[in-house]
Amino acid sequence: CSMVDHVYRDYLQVRNGGKTAMKVSVVPRQDVSDYFEFSPDFGFVQAGEAFPIMVLFKPRQRMMQQCAKFLVDAENGVFEIPMKLNVPDQKLPVSFTLRAQVTTADLVFDPPVLDFGQCIMNENTGVKLHVSNPSALPQTFGFVNLPQGISIKPNDGFGYILPGETLERIVSLQPPITGPQTLSLTAKTLAGRSFTLPCSAVGVQPDISLSHNRIRFPATPVNDMTMVSLILRNNTDRPQAFEFGVPARSCLTFTPHVGEIAPQSTFRVQVEYAPEPDAVPQPDRPEEPEPVAAAAAAGQKGGPASKGKAPDPPAAKKDLAKIQEAAEDEGDEEGAEEEEEEEEEEIDPNKWYRWSTWSVACYIRPPGYSSRPQSAPGDRMVAQQAAAAAAAADRAPVQQLHLNVETCAVQPDILLRTELKEIPGKCLYELDFGPVPVGQRVTRQLEIFNQGTAFVWLRADPLSSAEVFSVVNAMRVVRAGHSFKVLTSFNPQQRTEYLEVLTLSTRKTRIRIALKGQGIAPELRVEPAEALSRGFDLGDLYKGESREQTFSVTNTCPFPLTFSLRFRGVKDPNLQMKPAFFARPAEGTLAQGESAQVTVVFQPSNQRPYFEDIMQVYVPNQQEQLLVPLRGRCWEEGVFLTGPEYPPAPEDPFMEKQLAALVTQAADAAAAAAAGAAAGGKATKGGAASAAAGSASGAAAASAPPRNLVMTFRDALYLGETITGSFEVGSLKSTALGGAAGEFILDELPAAAKEAGWSIDPPRLPLPAGDKKPVTVKYTAPKEVHAGIAAYLGQTEHVELRIGATLKGGLPAPPTPEGRKVSLLFRVLLRPGRRPAGEQLPASVQAEAPAGSRTATPLKGGKPPAGKK
Repeated sequence: CSMVDHVYRDYLQVRNGGKTAMKVSVVPRQDVSDYFEFSPDFGFVQAGEAFPIMVLFKPRQRMMQQCAKFLVDAENGVFEIPMKLNVPDQKLPVSFTLRAQVTTADLVFDPPVLDFGQCIMNENTGVKLHVSNPSALPQTFGFVNLPQGISIKPNDGFGYILPGETLERIVSLQPPITGPQTLSLTAKTLAGRSFTLPCSAVGVQPDISLSHNRIRFPATPVNDMTMVSLILRNNTDRPQAFEFGVPARSCLTFTPHVGEIAPQSTFRVQVEYAPEPDAVPQPDRPEEPEPVAAAAAAGQKGGPASKGKAPDPPAAKKDLAKIQEAAEDEGDEEGAEEEEEEEEEEIDPNKWYRWSTWSVACYIRPPGYSSRPQSAPGDRMVAQQAAAAAAAADRAPVQQLHLNVETCAVQPDILLRTELKEIPGKCLYELDFGPVPVGQRVTRQLEIFNQGTAFVWLRADPLSSAEVFSVVNAMRVVRAGHSFKVLTSFNPQQRTEYLEVLTLSTRKTRIRIALKGQGIAPELRVEPAEALSRGFDLGDLYKGESREQTFSVTNTCPFPLTFSLRFRGVKDPNLQMKPAFFARPAEGTLAQGESAQVTVVFQPSNQRPYFEDIMQVYVPNQQEQLLVPLRGRCWEEGVFLTGPEYPPAPEDPFMEKQLAALVTQAADAAAAAAAGAAAGGKATKGGAASAAAGSASGAAAASAPPRNLVMTFRDALYLGETITGSFEVGSLKSTALGGAAGEFILDELPAAAKEAGWSIDPPRLPLPAGDKKPVTVKYTAPKEVHAGIAAYLGQTEHVELRIGATLKGGLPAPPTPEGRKVSLLFRVLLRPGRRPAGEQLPASVQAEAPAGSRTATPLKGGKPPAGKK
C-alpha cells in the first residue's frame, strides 16, 4: 500500500535462462511515465544470472483520474498496469504487471473550524474535535506549537490513528484576554502532512466569581460528615441566579444549590461531604471515568462513590458540541496498561480508603432566564417588552464556572452497635427517650465498638448545662476489638419537647446522636369543659337539704394518676362543723385512659343568699390548675329574692345565736308535743319538727330587722340611654316538707320615680312551688341636662331608687301574716354628655330612650325629682 506524494522503490529481477548473454530493455509507456521510473531501463543479462532493475513509484493524487483505466478495485485504490521487457534475441517480449494500492495521506477534522463561543476567564472551555483517518494506512499525528491558553487532551494532542478510525479529542481554551480572539491549530503527521484548523473565541468576565475553585476535603470516615464554605460574589449591578450541577453518587451536598445573589453582594454556600458505606471494601482497580462527560459530569479517580441523583442543569446551546472540561486528565492509556499489569494486593479493611475528584459545574443564569414578567391584560406594550426581554434572556448563553472537589473516604475506627434510627442525609442517629414525666430520670445505653487495630480514647462533647440530657459514666480507653457502653439519661424539667446532639469522638472518627425526648406532666381532663370556665350553680335550697352535680375526670397520660379534690372553703360556722360544699369521692387513682364520675354536693347549714367556693382537682406535678367555681343559695323561708346584694351576716364566732335557736327549737318542739298529747291526738315526728322549725324561724324572723337589698347596675349610662337589669324571685319546694305557692308584691312606684325614668315590671308575681321568675328594672336617663342633675355641671352621679316589696306565702311562710318586708335600692351611674363615638354599647344599654319618655324637670325649690340623689 502506497501513500500519495511519497516515493517507493522495488527491484524487478530479470533472469537469463540461456547459455549466452542477452540484452533487455523496458518498453516505456507514456500514460504512466509520470509515476513509474526504471533504472536502468536497459542492460545485459549474463547467462544463468539475474539482472536487477529498480522501479521507482511516485504516486500522486491526480493518478486516480489519469490512470483510472488501470483500477481493478476503485474502492481500495488498487492499480494493475501491464508492462513489457524487449529482448532482441528473443522472439517474444517478457510481460509483467505493476500492482500498487494507492491511498491518501489526509486526516479529516470535524468540525473543520472550532468556535469556542463565549469563554469564561480562568476557566477551560472545550469543544469536541473528531479526527478521522480515511487512509488505508495508520498514521501518527500531533498538534504542535499550540497557542497560549490552548490545551488538547488526552496525550497533549498526540496520537496514533488506525485506518478508518475516528478519535475524539478535547480542545480546551483558557482565554488570556477578554474580547474576540482568532487563532489557529497546526496538526502534523509523520507522513509529512500539515493541517491548520482556524479557531475563534470571545473571552468574557464571569458575572459571578468563586472564592475558591478547588476544594480538598480531609479524610472523612464513612457515616461522618465534613463541611466547608464557599463564597459567591456577584460582580454585576443586576441580580444573578446560580445553580450547582452536583454529580450523581458524589456524596456531595450544596446548600443551597440554587439561589439568587443581589447586585454587588456575596452569598455563602455550604458544601458537605458525607460518604456512605459500601457493603464490603473491594480491592478491584478503581473505575475509570468516561473520556468526556456532559456539562455537569465529573471525573472520578478512586473507589466507586455512592450518592443520590444530581439535579438537571439548565439547557445550553445545542448547536455547538461544546463542553466544560473536567479538571483532571481523563486518563492516560499507557498508565492504564501499567495499572492492569500490577498485581492486586489484599486490602485491609482498616486501611481501606476511597479517593475521588469531582468537577462541579456552577451555572450562571442571565437575568430573566427563569422568570417571566406578568403584566396586565390591557398593557400590550409592557407585555411585548417583557416577552422580548424573556426571549433575549433565553437566547443568551448560560455561563458556567467549575469547582474542583477532592474527597477521601476512610474506614471509621469505632462503630455504634446499638440499633438506632438513622436520619437520612444528616449523618446523625436518633435516640428517642419518648414521653417521660417531669422530674423523672430515664437512662439508655449506647454500645461503642472499636473495630480498629489499636486502642482509642473515647471522648464526649459537653452537653447543655441544664442537664436535661447527660452522660452518666466517664469515658474510657476502648481496646481493639472491644466495646464500651455509654450511659445517657433524660430528666425533663418542664412539659415540652427536648432535642440535643451528643457527639462521641476519637482522633479519627466521630458519632453524632440526636437525643430526643418529651417532658410530660400529669394531665387530667375534666368533662364537661364548661365546668372549668363557668362552674356549677347548684341553685336555691332550704336549710338542711342538699343538691348534687356530677362531672367526669379522665386520665389522658400514659401512666396512672392520683387526684384529690380540694376546696378553698366557705366561711359558714355551724354546729355540725360541716362544709357547705364537698365531693365524693374525695380522691382516687386512674389508670391510663380511665375515667371516673365525681359528685359535688351542696349542703348548707345556715341561711346565706350566696355561697361561693372554688373546687380544685389537684394532680401532683400538673402545671395547669383545674379550678371549678361553685355557687349556691340557702334560705330559711319558702319565698326568696336573688340578684341584689344582701347585708353581711352578723359575726357569730362562738355560734351563740345558733345554740340559742337550737334550745328554743327544742323547747318549742317539747311544748307542741305536750299540747298534742293533751288534746288526745298523736303528733307525728315530722309534724312536730315542722312546727318546731316554723316556730323557731318565726321567732327569729319576728325579731330580725327588715332586709335592705342593694342592686347596682354594672354598666354606666349616658344622657338619653336606657339601661335594663333584673332580679329573680321564687318559691322553694322542699324534698321533705314539700312546698306552697308564694307571691311577690312590689310597692307602688312613686309618680316622681316614674317621671324620673324608672320602671319595674311586673309589680306583682304569683310564685308556684318550685318556680322562679325574673323581675325587670329599667331606667331611662334624661335626654337633656338641667340644673337638677350633676350632669348639668359635668359631673357623674349615682341615680338611686328605693322601693319596698313584700314576700308572702311559701313553706315555711314568713313569720307574720303581712309577709316578709324587704327594701330594694337600685343604683345607676350616670355620666355627663353623650357616649363617645366608637365606644361599644354594653348589652344592657339601649342607645335610644323608648317612646313616651320625657325629660326630667326639677321640682319647686330646685330640688331634684324623686329617685334622684
